Amino acid sequence: MRHVELLPNQLLQSTSDTDANAYRSNTTYGSDQEMHVTMATRPDKYSYGYLGCVNPGAGSLSGYFIFVNHLTPANCSISRIDSGSFTTLGASISQAFSNGDAVGAERLSGVIGLYRKTGGSWAIVATRSDSTYTAAGSIGFGDKASSIAGKYGDFGGGTVATAATERHQTRRMIQAGGFY
Repeated sequence: MRHVELLPNQLLQSTSDTDANAYRSNTTYGSDQEMHVTMATRPDKYSYGYLGCVNPGAGSLSGYFIFVNHLTPANCSISRIDSGSFTTLGASISQAFSNGDAVGAERLSGVIGLYRKTGGSWAIVATRSDSTYTAAGSIGFGDKASSIAGKYGDFGGGTVATAATERHQTRRMIQAGGFY
């Protein structure tokens, strides 16, 4: 498995036409969590994010997967991973991402959300309901490229405040232009 390479303030895929991914291995985050990353240069194939993952880097990976397809037609999906097997939750969503956009995801009380930040503002792309995985887990992201490698910055995320205030908090995050 290939990994992404850390450059000054950016991550870059080290080999083309392979999957490259990175995840926070030094900590796990609570049941309500978020992740976000800016695509300084989006890859020519696809990008993806992980939420609530257990056993990252292994064939028994479980958790949630946010997929952003950059091929034509551009689309996104939200999936559940069960010991390495993917189940797409609902239909794919028609949404293109551009260089400089950020992708974000959150898992709050059984709702998985996909977000896009463009021009300084966050917008909800899609949400799906699934409460199969609610325990703490890792966050991460990755990509696959052939001729245009992805370059990323501002990777972050973590545990989100209590679920009782989640909808109010999500609106505040979008209006303020970012994740906290």
